[in-house]
Amino acid sequence: MRVGGRLRRFRFRIDARPQSAELVPTRLGSARRLASRMLHSCCLHWRPFLNGSRPLVAADRHTTGRAPEQTMQLPHCREAPPMKPDTSPGKSVKNAESIPTTPDIDRQRLDLLNQIWIIKRGLERAGGDRSVQMSLLRKDARYLQSVLEEAAASPQDELWRAAARVRELLAQGIIIDPEMDLETAPTILSQVNFNAAKAPAAPRGGMRLGWAMMPIVLALGVLIGALVMGWRPTLQDVLPVRQAAVTPTLPAKVVLRIHGSNTLGAELLPAMAEAYLKREGASSVRRISTAANEWRIEATITRSIEPVAIEIRAHGSGTAFKDIGEGAADIGASSRPIKKEEAQQLSRFGDMNSPAIEHVVGLDGIAVIVNRNNPVRTLSKAQIAQIFSGKIRDWADVGGPVGPIRVYARDEKSGTFDTFQHLVLGKAELAATATRIEDSAELSDRVANDSFGIGFIGLPYIRNAQAVAVADGDTLPLLPTPFTVATEDYPLARRLYLYAPPNPQNAYLRDFLEFAITDGGQSLVSEVGFISQQVTAARPPLSESLPNRYTQLIKDAERLSLSFRFRPESSGLDSKAQRDLERVVDFLARHSGRRVLLLGFTDNSDDPTQGVQMSRERAREVERELAARGIFATVVEGLGPVNPVASNDSPQSAARNRRVEIWVM
Repeated sequence: MRVGGRLRRFRFRIDARPQSAELVPTRLGSARRLASRMLHSCCLHWRPFLNGSRPLVAADRHTTGRAPEQTMQLPHCREAPPMKPDTSPGKSVKNAESIPTTPDIDRQRLDLLNQIWIIKRGLERAGGDRSVQMSLLRKDARYLQSVLEEAAASPQDELWRAAARVRELLAQGIIIDPEMDLETAPTILSQVNFNAAKAPAAPRGGMRLGWAMMPIVLALGVLIGALVMGWRPTLQDVLPVRQAAVTPTLPAKVVLRIHGSNTLGAELLPAMAEAYLKREGASSVRRISTAANEWRIEATITRSIEPVAIEIRAHGSGTAFKDIGEGAADIGASSRPIKKEEAQQLSRFGDMNSPAIEHVVGLDGIAVIVNRNNPVRTLSKAQIAQIFSGKIRDWADVGGPVGPIRVYARDEKSGTFDTFQHLVLGKAELAATATRIEDSAELSDRVANDSFGIGFIGLPYIRNAQAVAVADGDTLPLLPTPFTVATEDYPLARRLYLYAPPNPQNAYLRDFLEFAITDGGQSLVSEVGFISQQVTAARPPLSESLPNRYTQLIKDAERLSLSFRFRPESSGLDSKAQRDLERVVDFLARHSGRRVLLLGFTDNSDDPTQGVQMSRERAREVERELAARGIFATVVEGLGPVNPVASNDSPQSAARNRRVEIWVM
């Protein structure tokens, strides 16, 4: 800006924000912005003149032959470009000297150190005995945040401006040199001239003083006009802070705590947390390992002013329910269903098996693995139980080569071991000679490198080992494939759970759970190596001993990759089945024109006639639920105890046989 011919050397630059201000506002908003910028620029550019640290009128080139000295850039205001030297004849111009810098330390780090030192001095002067520990500012992020908040709340302009500048520099990723001793800040800063060099005394002349005040008068005039129109300046108006989507530097606020299963926590939950935060508009998502089997997923998202974090601790399914009870976790991850005693201890949260609390996030099959050179390819559940309990100790006893069987098993906190104990060992104890390992991948690698080894592991961790087909009683031996696990026909299939007591105050909890069980989260389940609940249709392998009625019904049909199951000792659908209803509706919407067959089955605890009736009632329950959603089945039949997928020799196995299959054609 030029004001008159006598002020050619004074340049007024309004560039606190990247947009340029119009001198003639056409709207109230423009007037407010113009007034804000002019006031801000005046305060920053003219403060040295008004507080006496610099002559009000710079030295005249005509008398000194020197250009005005440059000043260092002030926070939140870019420095005006240097004026072109007057090259008229007879004028001698000397270039302004650049501000000195300390070797190996860049200007922004020095600026950060300078602002922190301003805050330290200001707070200590205001607080008397108040002491700001400079060394803690780098080591303890929470201490830094508390100091900045105190400075920002200070009535001293210098302090809140310094706090704002520090936050801006931190947001840009600027850090203090780790080798810099903060306690020697005065010595370091003394090497840099953060103030303008003193200019020669100005020639006397009141007229120049009046002209020099003209920009301030103009700015105040615009400000008064805006005030009359109803505007009140805010901190953001006077001191705009540039926002940037960058890696958070200040400590992130933990908004969600997920504790429990190592099977889920090793890879699935961190990947799901990252994907969820990105869906929320997060930037610079990063995974930080805080301890063994512990992570923090940190990011900056639009709904939160401060960075947020999701905490994941994977120390076994048993820790999930313990931490929920102690208030240390919002979500408990478990690779087994909650036990009765655990549900009773958490009964204050409600029914832990209800769909509002129990969420199936995916499925997994416990694969029994051996070395790839081992010729054994099929084992029954009974044989597996005898091997892991130590009753069978030589491979020759199960059709393999002569040699000792070396058993590898997960640790006691593992949900994988709990499920194996539940499905295979029952009341038997694991062999005392078994090698216990916490990490799933390590266990798989140990078996793959041991010709006489055998172990059990989740599907994603088979790696270089060989899975064997498993038979349960007289059932068809099945390998753990995506389809046999999804339908839960594979004898060692299991569900992966998230247990979350409702908390209306935590919106992240509700949103994350919804993300986990819908398409976005289910895609990740498949990518990690587990079995998702996304519905597919296929023609599975069938036993030759199936009854004629069953084979006639399904002759030209495909089976959907799910089975509806029921709550224990109830005719009501369990939590997974209730979600599966919606998945079936979505599948049929994408594949219109398909006819639906519902075939019910039961265990062998009742006589065949009563079993047929019970299985028909279960099929009709599913029919009613689908009809309420606009899906009408063509065939609804009960087939009783035929075609079992489990042995019926325990309550748990019998419950697997009480199911409704859904076929389409």
